[in-house]
Amino acid sequence: MSDLIWVLIWSLLISFASSAIYRVLTNPEEIRRIKKEARHYGDKMKKAQKAGDKANMNKYLNEQLKLQGKATKQHMKPMVVSMLLFFIALGWLNGQYSGFCVQMTGADPNCLAIDNATNSFSYMDSQYALTLEKDGDKVTGFVLNGKSHENFDMIRLEGKTYQVAGNQEKVMFSQILAISPVAIPFIGSYLSWFWWYFLIVIATSFLFRKLLGVE
Repeated sequence: MSDLIWVLIWSLLISFASSAIYRVLTNPEEIRRIKKEARHYGDKMKKAQKAGDKANMNKYLNEQLKLQGKATKQHMKPMVVSMLLFFIALGWLNGQYSGFCVQMTGADPNCLAIDNATNSFSYMDSQYALTLEKDGDKVTGFVLNGKSHENFDMIRLEGKTYQVAGNQEKVMFSQILAISPVAIPFIGSYLSWFWWYFLIVIATSFLFRKLLGVE
């Protein structure tokens, strides 16, 4: 399966797991009761406000705030567990699907090393010739296997799509999972694993919460 499908599957699992955590660690009936009481005091507060009854208005406001505090307390534990799951998943997905970098000078254990004798690097059992194109000290592009590219060009490598940009120290190969036919506000057209994950989770979280009865 393609990385696009794998990230879709992982995103659905994470979204469902997060909703399931809320369902297990909260009491939906209690939360519904708290919300109902809070609305009740909210209505009373509005009536007292219209009547100019400041004493009762403050009384009902305090009751409403107490109930909101109880509701917040109900959500605190699942929120912490969900955030822990989120950061673990984020780190793992980033390691799997973000792409890779090639260190041109110096050393970085997180990057592939360039062989200065052949100006090439090894990736997935294949050798790729890589040199930088410069205008003075400014890197304007790169040459990969004899083909010239500008910074931020899209290339295909080992069946995957990368957006490539570099500087004198390293060249970043950022994996692109999908290209949207229409630019998405604040995201653009090129979807990395993170934006693909983000869109799936946003689209499915509400559905899973409804199916599981999460308040």
